[in-house]
Amino acid sequence: IFQGSGLALCGMAGAAENLFKEAIDSLLYLALRGYKIRIVGHSLGGGVASLLGILVLRHFERQGIDGLSSSTSINEDGFVRVFSYGTPSCVDSRLADHPLTLGLCTSVVLHDDVVPRLTPTSVRGLLKHLLYVRETWVKTNLSDDLNAITERAYNVWPERIRGSFTLMKKKGV
Repeated sequence: IFQGSGLALCGMAGAAENLFKEAIDSLLYLALRGYKIRIVGHSLGGGVASLLGILVLRHFERQGIDGLSSSTSINEDGFVRVFSYGTPSCVDSRLADHPLTLGLCTSVVLHDDVVPRLTPTSVRGLLKHLLYVRETWVKTNLSDDLNAITERAYNVWPERIRGSFTLMKKKGV
């Protein structure tokens, strides 16, 4: 989106690029007549809306539309804004922190929705933690835990009932 400025998810970026090509002439027409541009999306559509907002903003900046310059913050004039709901992570931190994108998007997250909180960094951290747990806890505690569960299951039934159960032998053994 901004050459060398960061990364975006390929599928969402492709969808945003297609929408950009379809709608930019109409958006430019409206912007030149003083309309503010608002783009809204939910979930994956919110990611596409965010990326579309970046593309539109970059195009307007290149066209030299009044009110947009590299020194003007989007927060100051709100010329192009994106509102997204439950949006998954769709850009890396370099693109999110790019001066043109700061203040562009308002993302709404409902309570403990996991989708907006998953990032490649957080997934990588979770995987590292799970591997650490496997290497430390599982190797030292798994056999003790299995023995304790077996002992509890064995002691749940009285001995007179336990004695009536037998293990079936496989045929041919």
